[in-house]
Amino acid sequence: MDYIKLVENLNQELYEMASENNSLVESFLEENPPLSVESCGYCTNITLFDIPIWCSENDERPYINENTPEEDYMPLEPWIKIEIKRIISLLSDMNKILEGKWL
Repeated sequence: MDYIKLVENLNQELYEMASENNSLVESFLEENPPLSVESCGYCTNITLFDIPIWCSENDERPYINENTPEEDYMPLEPWIKIEIKRIISLLSDMNKILEGKWL
């Protein structure tokens, strides 16, 4: 799989959604691409703002079918999208916790 192309496409998709809805988010994403790929040669990691969301060595994606070989994980792109939404939701919840407590 071409992880770099996957991350480029997802970053572009996020940027395009932001540009249609919120110029501040658009500007932020221009300066801070959300997803990145890192590899040490042994394993590959995909991160969201430096938060690990997938690692080839510790793949947490569910199997499509429990009785199938390891290659039958949920496809990576939908899994990454699920993880992005999960982390953004947690950050939004944290923002609600901080609301009115910090300047």
